[in-house]
Amino acid sequence: MSNEYRREVPIARPESVVSLYQEFGGELWRALLVVSGGRSDVAEDAVAEAFARYLSHYPTVRDPRAWLYRTGFRIVVAEMKRERRDRGLPAVQAEDAVSMLSLGLRDALRGLTPEQRLVAFLVYEADLPLAEVARLTGSSVAAVKMRLHRARRALRDELREDTSV
Repeated sequence: MSNEYRREVPIARPESVVSLYQEFGGELWRALLVVSGGRSDVAEDAVAEAFARYLSHYPTVRDPRAWLYRTGFRIVVAEMKRERRDRGLPAVQAEDAVSMLSLGLRDALRGLTPEQRLVAFLVYEADLPLAEVARLTGSSVAAVKMRLHRARRALRDELREDTSV
């Protein structure tokens, strides 16, 4: 194949990726930590993989923060499904899992879907408005509201059961 038909893929400037990581890396890691049910190993790997994928897709990415959130979320969900399939256990129950969340919070979060965990984190911990959460997750505002409502209800029911025992 001649060089005239070869298309060069632009590579992200290292300083732009570093500044993007410095600005959003910690926030993304915390969100993915919650989505993974407290699995710091899964969250760390997902953040690293999301940024690595960003390097190869950056010319077509219009909104890097939202792209990184959606990509990181998909990576965590895929890893949890893979672990569940390979081990026959929910990923957050694996004995070798390293969790940075308290046992009570981790147990309460198990009752939520990964989507509900992410929305709850972005609204309550990152203090983002619903429209911003919808943009970051690639959802509608109505879907975000429904996930948040269901997450609150599930957490309320779970915490109510814990206190009545």
